[in-house]
Amino acid sequence: MTVQSSDSLDGVATRLREILHRGNIILDVDLDYFSTANPFLAMYTGQQLLALSKLYHLEVYDDIAMTMRKRKEQLDWLEMALKLAVETEGSHTLNENTEETSEK
Repeated sequence: MTVQSSDSLDGVATRLREILHRGNIILDVDLDYFSTANPFLAMYTGQQLLALSKLYHLEVYDDIAMTMRKRKEQLDWLEMALKLAVETEGSHTLNENTEETSEK
């Protein structure tokens, strides 16, 4: 669910209720990340952290709507890539700039 700055509180609440009525959802809030040392530093190598930081980097624009649009595009691309990886078990590669796949 994407929330726009122009959305009313009632509109957001209505959409949340619709999502909740559909069934299973996961809300994962990792408070340890904010209250303790960064656990990712112990979990991943420097190279893995660099790869993750590139995947999830947020480009911030003066226009908040543009920032939100770009973030949604980024997250949609990541979702597509993860679905493709699960569906094909690594038999395809995904080009970051297109939605095309090709055999390895």
